[in-house]
Amino acid sequence: MSTEEQAKGQSIDNQVYFLRKYAESQGWNVVGVYRDKGYSGGNEERPGLRALMRDAKSARVEVVSAMSTDRLARNLELAFTMMRRLFGYGVKLYFVNHSQLGLMDAASLDNPNILMPLRIFTMMDENQRIVTKWKTLQVMQKMKEEGRKLGKPFTGFKYHRKTGAMMLDGPLAPLVLSAHNAGSPPSKIARLVQDRLGIEFDRFKVHRILDAMSRYPQLRELASQPSRPPSPG
Repeated sequence: MSTEEQAKGQSIDNQVYFLRKYAESQGWNVVGVYRDKGYSGGNEERPGLRALMRDAKSARVEVVSAMSTDRLARNLELAFTMMRRLFGYGVKLYFVNHSQLGLMDAASLDNPNILMPLRIFTMMDENQRIVTKWKTLQVMQKMKEEGRKLGKPFTGFKYHRKTGAMMLDGPLAPLVLSAHNAGSPPSKIARLVQDRLGIEFDRFKVHRILDAMSRYPQLRELASQPSRPPSPG
């Protein structure tokens, strides 16, 4: 499950509630809830999905239930790849928003009465993501033209209280960039952050900060200011 569903009025808590209620109605024992808060459905390396695949491979789960096909992936090809992997582990799938497909297994992909609507639903979910992204970009452009803040700032940064300009939020971003420039891998950078700053951190958060600074040079420039901490030895 993902925060992307909030764009359609479904918070993560609501998703969990509906999925748990359905599991209870079927007499299933819920062994885990796999969340990917803040991660895009197009990211194959998101931690919740990786944990799901590990548990499926080790036969810890027998059925996976999700709100829709795009909770596995945001495009048709990748979604079907994920489904085939789960089916290969002997896991069955159920999508709440596509209940007419029923409880699916490996044989479902050979059944044209299931395969055709499954492809259509998956393409519709993918199209919804595209439409949502387009609408979001339109809103962001309008906010930019009006001089308003563009949503929640990136991890390690914050908005200036008066001017609204982006600025550093403590030493986190400079420390991550400094360690990255020194050649440290994300896992080592995460440990460094925990040791230096005393906060819970992991390599996925490191990737998100580095990705933001890669996409937006102004963030990298802020993190590269002379006041940054010295590179770790």
